[in-house]
Amino acid sequence: MPEPPEGEADLRTLARRYEVAERGIRDLLARAPSAADRGSLLKAALLLIVALRKLDARTPIRTAYLHEHRFGDPEAVADLAGVLHQKLDDGAQRASVGARRAFRMATEDNLEELELEAVTAHEQPDGRRWSLGHWAGMQIATSGRQSTSRGFADNVGEGGGFVVQGTKCVLCRTLFDGVKVVGRDRLPPGHPGCDCLAVRV
Repeated sequence: MPEPPEGEADLRTLARRYEVAERGIRDLLARAPSAADRGSLLKAALLLIVALRKLDARTPIRTAYLHEHRFGDPEAVADLAGVLHQKLDDGAQRASVGARRAFRMATEDNLEELELEAVTAHEQPDGRRWSLGHWAGMQIATSGRQSTSRGFADNVGEGGGFVVQGTKCVLCRTLFDGVKVVGRDRLPPGHPGCDCLAVRV
């Protein structure tokens, strides 16, 4: 597996902020069944979520792009930055709704069930729920790699050759095997959370 690009360091820091907030919410909820004042615990949990909603997800996306294409236009990834910002904000809003319900209903008997409710950022059609830290981490990693790849492609230019490192899953080995060409072949990520990296031939 290749080392993650330096340009994505701010994105990894951003993802950690969501993980820390999720742990904080879970810790606060664990105290709710025996607390005399659940309202203050809920308020503290909601403040963690509000702080997440104020974080800047756009600048780290631009940074990842510019790390690969120093003279590029940071607006070349405005779409990626906007989509990431919206997904993270939607996830935080979903978690705040779940937290309100969980803190209100928490008992010793249902605490384990409500723990995920309090931090759910996304629910798939099949019912699988993503916690705030995992959802944000996957979205951030995927958007970051898209930005890195776009910067790489813009820097190398159409027709430039590249190979992909880190193709550890079957899908990525199928997508990225051999020498590829910018403008003709797909660049990483091959799937959500993919850590494959394009490098010059």
